[in-house]
Amino acid sequence: MKKILITFLFFIGLPAVADISFKVEPGNKTVQANGIAEITIYAEWPQGTNAYMIFPPSMPQLDGLEITDHITFGQSLSINSQIVQRIVHFYKFTVTNGGIADTGPIFIDYKTSGSEEKLHRKLSGINFEVKRFEKLKYIIGGGMILAVLALSATFLIVKLTAKKKIVRESSSLEDEMLSQIDKIKKYRLEGDVKKYFQELSDILKDYFRKKYQIGSLADFDPEKISKAGPDKYTIDAAKDLLKLAHNVCYADYLPNSQEQGRIMNFVKKLLEKNRPHQTSAEEELYLK
Repeated sequence: MKKILITFLFFIGLPAVADISFKVEPGNKTVQANGIAEITIYAEWPQGTNAYMIFPPSMPQLDGLEITDHITFGQSLSINSQIVQRIVHFYKFTVTNGGIADTGPIFIDYKTSGSEEKLHRKLSGINFEVKRFEKLKYIIGGGMILAVLALSATFLIVKLTAKKKIVRESSSLEDEMLSQIDKIKKYRLEGDVKKYFQELSDILKDYFRKKYQIGSLADFDPEKISKAGPDKYTIDAAKDLLKLAHNVCYADYLPNSQEQGRIMNFVKKLLEKNRPHQTSAEEELYLK
């Protein structure tokens, strides 16, 4: 996994500096076999004279898990009348075995601004209990039943594959916007960074407006998200990137290569993740 250094600088003179704290939370500790498991890792500390550099966590033992996606972003929030800085690492895993799946120990490297020495923190791992389908208690005439099922499945597969494939005339919203993204890459290559950020931020705002009926992300309350809407972490990351794009376009902020790649990767992953899945003949057979 490529490590990305994230740096936060704060105003000097604000009160109360405490040690940095870490927390690991599972989205759901019980998952289906070959299902998706989620964990969120927080690194947070009160805003003060200290600035921390946080490195993305590493999980050297992914026993029965395959990492499929992760989003890293920073945010500020008020807790008990104090501003707290937080870096959030959001991971998704595909469970590949049964019983108990273990992430193994989670390690985070961090250091204070201006210090050359890295500090190393070991966090406890997360165990996921994997549900399995119940086995049939009795098998009557097993050979005959299997033969009938095999013949039926063969007949249905032949029938489904014999049908002409339907060409879908209308593409999804995600497909349309992904085609626009391919055209935006040229602005970065040509050095027109403002145009590059402007186009990507317009796509991001337009997508939330059309997909989730969210008119303004800046004023949107994440607590009002429905079950069918985006998760809180996606909303917070989108807000953070839109603020970055605004500073680039209107405050003459010069983004580094990491920030330029970050907004492109976020928008592209968001669209690809929500793109409607085209079922195959075998999947349609299974669903029936």
